Amino acid sequence: MILPTNQLSGHAGAVHFALTLCGYLGELRAALEAASSTSDDPYEKVQALTDAFVDYSLAYPAFVDCALTLMRRTGEELFGEISEHVMFKLGVSIAEALQTVIDTLDHGVARGEFFIKDTTLTANLLYASGLGAVQLARVGILVKSGHEKLPEIGPLTADDVRRHLVAVALAFTRPFEDN
Repeated sequence: MILPTNQLSGHAGAVHFALTLCGYLGELRAALEAASSTSDDPYEKVQALTDAFVDYSLAYPAFVDCALTLMRRTGEELFGEISEHVMFKLGVSIAEALQTVIDTLDHGVARGEFFIKDTTLTANLLYASGLGAVQLARVGILVKSGHEKLPEIGPLTADDVRRHLVAVALAFTRPFEDN
């Protein structure tokens, strides 16, 4: 029986979201692998991977919901709510989904085009920031301080988010202190 998400909390909710996320991550992995195979150029691969991530995330908003719900917890809290077996399954699913990104970053480093010390950390950061950015695209608005510091809102499209995520991902490939 699948419970409505507003009825899921604590241990049962975390387990449900973790197992559901595993399924989504398997599909995401397949989408990322397909996107990665379109080019040998590391920059083009980063673009294709970002496009695939955004497309998948917007097509399956429950993926983003599950991932962000679990990310609200600390690792310690997750281990307290989820069995070792489910945590292992979730860890494998996340690692497999991120591997294509890590491989792409490693490929760029090996070719001397990317300057990244820790491609695993970079892939994890891109995943986490990508989830937040896609959620912002789903909201579809930007908030800023306007006249007399009153809040103003403006539109935000998925294409806006996609362009910025590609720019951020490519910025990670450039030399900077402690990269």
